[in-house]
Amino acid sequence: MMAQTELPGDLDGLRTLERRLEREWWWINGALDAAAQLQADGPRGLRELHAQARNIDRMWVAISVRLAELAPRADPRAKP
Repeated sequence: MMAQTELPGDLDGLRTLERRLEREWWWINGALDAAAQLQADGPRGLRELHAQARNIDRMWVAISVRLAELAPRADPRAKP
């Protein structure tokens, strides 16, 4: 997992990473639901999946914030 300090500096790179994280988020949340319902992995495995989900959520927020910071500058029609 990439650290928040290693985020791409350009808009295209951030959007690509955002799409990848969205796919990962949907996968991990589906896995969490299945694990919770079946209790297949036991408590430790479920805690590890929750930790991964929290990491993805944090990265997603960091990317969203960075996109919001860069988007107005990247659009020449945007007002300062």
